[in-house]
Amino acid sequence: MNNRGEGEQFNWIFVIVSGAIILGFFIMFTFKYVELQEKRQDVDTVRFFGGKVLSASSKLQVGSGGASVDSNEQEGLRFGYNVNLGYRCSGNESTILINDGGTAWYKLDDEVVFMDKSMKVNALDLWILPWSYPFFVTNFIYLGDPKTNYYLVYDSNNKVFVENLDITSAFKIEKLNKAQLKPKSNSKIIYFLDNIPLKQELNFKNLTNLDFVYVNLKKNEASFFNSQDKEWSDPIKFYINENNKGQLFGAVFSNDAGTFSCNIQRSLKKLKSVSNIYSKRAELLGQLDRRAECHYSEISKTLNKLSSGDLNLVDAINSQNLAGAGCIWVF
Repeated sequence: MNNRGEGEQFNWIFVIVSGAIILGFFIMFTFKYVELQEKRQDVDTVRFFGGKVLSASSKLQVGSGGASVDSNEQEGLRFGYNVNLGYRCSGNESTILINDGGTAWYKLDDEVVFMDKSMKVNALDLWILPWSYPFFVTNFIYLGDPKTNYYLVYDSNNKVFVENLDITSAFKIEKLNKAQLKPKSNSKIIYFLDNIPLKQELNFKNLTNLDFVYVNLKKNEASFFNSQDKEWSDPIKFYINENNKGQLFGAVFSNDAGTFSCNIQRSLKKLKSVSNIYSKRAELLGQLDRRAECHYSEISKTLNKLSSGDLNLVDAINSQNLAGAGCIWVF
């Protein structure tokens, strides 16, 4: 019998996990910050912010677009003071720094967070998206400054793809062709073009705080423009399929090649770990149900290859999992 009811269970699990992530994530932010400032209203601030987060998380709705919190909403995530946030990622460790991290920081465990390397904010827009490739691996968290405008710029060959990207309305997203682009200050411009823009094309006079990202959809690679060196970074490979564009969205909400690449590698390590678990599950199911049409042995072998780094097998694994009427799904 197929475990199709597991989808409903996943929705409930996702709601609980999403709320827990947001609650722990931002209460820790607030507590660390007020501790650093040594203000007398420490407890009141923590309680107030915790209440805001609880109220926001209770309204999260799960669907293909994940769950989001807009800072402009009544339950939005607002600090009430300016905070310098920084993001550092190295190896399998990543940390959010508060005021350069001299005293206050938040070390991430299982979360994969895509955000700018540094930003000064008094509020945050947030989006949580489950990353399934092809099975659920982890939640991606995207953080953005509410003042930032996001321009997704396409050419004729990439227009349909960009227009069909499903990004939450919690962020100020505008999709347009290159000729229509008239950015404002405090903007991030993500180019979906056949050719990478020339450096002189990135010179927008009288505008400040602009970030540029180039996405090559033919190769599934992203490059980031370094405003100091005035050069594009080396391309960074990301992985997407028809059902999940999570890593691609990571490029939209990042502005640094190193941290984006580190996040990609962290998520791939999690994918390999979960693949290994499902491979062992397939082996056990094969011992319980030896019908040839269930393909448990085949799925186990393919999952082992995926855990070893062969990421081209994702679609094949999904097809194997759905094959065999009356068989229990591996995932």
